[in-house]
Amino acid sequence: MKHITQSLQIFGLYAFLTGVTFIIYPGVFTLLQLPELSAGWTRLIGLLAAVVGIYYIVNAAYLPFAKASVVVRSMFAVGVFLLFITKQLPFSILNFGFVDIIGAIWTYTTLKKSDIK
Repeated sequence: MKHITQSLQIFGLYAFLTGVTFIIYPGVFTLLQLPELSAGWTRLIGLLAAVVGIYYIVNAAYLPFAKASVVVRSMFAVGVFLLFITKQLPFSILNFGFVDIIGAIWTYTTLKKSDIK
């Protein structure tokens, strides 16, 4: 269970720090080559990411949460990919989907290796 918890806590820390970055520096969207949003909208997205990150950190040891996170993060990655291929968002958005799918694969792998059912 240690490795499962670790994968979720690290993902949670990533989400939290990403959110805090958006809150503190809303201009980061332009650095990421994403469409510019108002500071308020960027900070709202940051707040949501930070809250999600906290949920991951707090619930990392909860097995049903770990299992659900694999599905949800995979769905997010697919959604990001669809937004890209339908030309609604630029190529750089794939970075966020990539992090989610790598995290989902890591958690899935640790779940499969564990003898916890």
